[in-house]
Amino acid sequence: MKTTGKIIDISKNLITHKLRVMVEIDYPDDIETIQTEFLDITMKKHSPRRSLDQNALAWVFIDKLAECVGIKKEQVYQYLIKQLGGCSKTICSRVEDVDFIRDAWTVKGLGWQVEAYPSKLEGCMNVTLYPGSSVFSKDQMRRFIELIIQECDQLNIDTKPLREVSLLETR
Repeated sequence: MKTTGKIIDISKNLITHKLRVMVEIDYPDDIETIQTEFLDITMKKHSPRRSLDQNALAWVFIDKLAECVGIKKEQVYQYLIKQLGGCSKTICSRVEDVDFIRDAWTVKGLGWQVEAYPSKLEGCMNVTLYPGSSVFSKDQMRRFIELIIQECDQLNIDTKPLREVSLLETR
C-alpha cells in the first residue's frame, strides 16, 4: 500500500522511550492487512508532483526543439534532463559496480541516465545519476519547463502556450 497522510498525534512511551505516531491516511487499502501484518513504513515530507498537463506540454515543445535541430526528441529530452541543476546525485562506486548501477538506474525510463568518470580514489569511479521527469516535484518541473522555454526562445520557437501552462501550474 502506498498512500499519503499526515501525523495527527505523537506521544512517547514512558517505559520504552519509543515514539508512538498516529497517522491519518487518505485511504486504507485493506484494514485487516494493515492491522495484522508487519509493515515497512517510510515517512517523508509530501512534495506535490508535476502535473500531466505540464508533462504533455513539455513534450510538445521538446518535439518542436527536436524538429528544429534535426535530432530525435528523446535525445533532446535526455540533454535537457542533464542540464537541469539540483536534480542529480553523484556517488562514489567501485569500478566493478558501475555497470550494475547503470543497468539498475537506466531501466527506470528514458530520462534516467548515468555518467561515470574517474575518481581520485583508486579502484573507484564517480557516478552521476540523473532521474527522469516522472519523479520531478512541481518546482523541478517548473524549472524544467523554464529550461525548455529558454531553448525554444534561442531557436525562435513560439512558447506562449508553454508559458501560460507553466504560470497556471505554479499558482
